[in-house]
Amino acid sequence: MNISGMHLLDEKWDEGKQIQPQLQEIFAQVKNAAYKIIQRKGATSYAIGLAVAQIAQSILRN
Repeated sequence: MNISGMHLLDEKWDEGKQIQPQLQEIFAQVKNAAYKIIQRKGATSYAIGLAVAQIAQSILRN
């Protein structure tokens, strides 16, 4: 993923803040989110739509 033309995992972006462990935690949460949704709702059919709606709402209300 690129932000302002810089790759998210580029060393320049990190600037000594050790962002890599945080990104790994976010990756694990996203990867396991589907299992939590299935456990609670029984399906993930609306999960993608909800995620896109939340992202769009965040962008619009920035």
